[in-house]
Amino acid sequence: MPRMARRASSEGTQWDLSSGQAKALCMARRGGAILAPWKLASSDRTFGLNLQEHRNSGILWLDAPSEAGHAVELFAATPARLETELERMPIPPAPTATLKPGMYHVEKEIPQGKVFIGMRGITRDDPDYFAAIVMNEILGGGGFTSRIMKTVRSDEGLAYSAGSGIDAGVWYPGQFRASFQSKNATVALAIKLIEGEFDKMRETPVTAEELEVAKQSFIETFPRSFESKDAMLGIFVSDEWTGRDNAYWQTYRDNISKVTAADVQRVAQRMLDFDKMAVFVVGDWDTIAPGDGLGGKPGRARMADFFNDQVEHLPLRDPMTMQPMK
Repeated sequence: MPRMARRASSEGTQWDLSSGQAKALCMARRGGAILAPWKLASSDRTFGLNLQEHRNSGILWLDAPSEAGHAVELFAATPARLETELERMPIPPAPTATLKPGMYHVEKEIPQGKVFIGMRGITRDDPDYFAAIVMNEILGGGGFTSRIMKTVRSDEGLAYSAGSGIDAGVWYPGQFRASFQSKNATVALAIKLIEGEFDKMRETPVTAEELEVAKQSFIETFPRSFESKDAMLGIFVSDEWTGRDNAYWQTYRDNISKVTAADVQRVAQRMLDFDKMAVFVVGDWDTIAPGDGLGGKPGRARMADFFNDQVEHLPLRDPMTMQPMK
């Protein structure tokens, strides 16, 4: 086997490869054999592999130095041998916790309340995936063209930034969430306005203009995903790692184009039920709870308006130990 220059550190072992060796390993990668968490069939140890192919050389990085000798010899072998002696690690188990809808609060003496409103989302292979990301773009993912930003910031001036996002999970559903920060007295009003935007998306089809702007945002920015070698490597390594359908990128723009206003409304009805969401608030509850009323006069919203005035107060936890802070 050709020699490979070795450099070791406390974190792992790096092998500098010749151009030919790097090309051979990249060919093996295209066969679905490497660039993922793997386990040697003859060992209980697992290791990660990262391969970078350059013009004249490559780098093979292993995070289990004790397996380096066997692994380097193995990865210099043919793709057929790789398939025989390596087995892909099992899919991570899905979370067992279930989301309990309601209002949750963590006390912190700050002038603004920070709020997340969300629930379990979808997987990236969900049939509604493309309709869901277009729906979110219109609702709160599209910056100043999105409804939440227009309502909460532009129209009402309640927050500097407000929006929503969808995290489509690979092996199990990710999350949908809307978020904002607002001064304590207007937290309840901002929540009420976002709830109203959820209802509008569920009850009324989006306009043709909104739909077209959202779809073109995805289609016109599509090439940016591949504007550098590093970006392309990251995408294709991730796709290989997680087993994404090879046709995903080839059909991406067509799938975006096919989304209709009826699709968006159907997905909104599925994903934007406020009563099934959890609302997490961090801030000074004594000034948040009364809402925007002044001088004893009722305002437009107060925290008692949500979930039958039920709230679960949670302790502020140390981020390192996750123990309640005193």
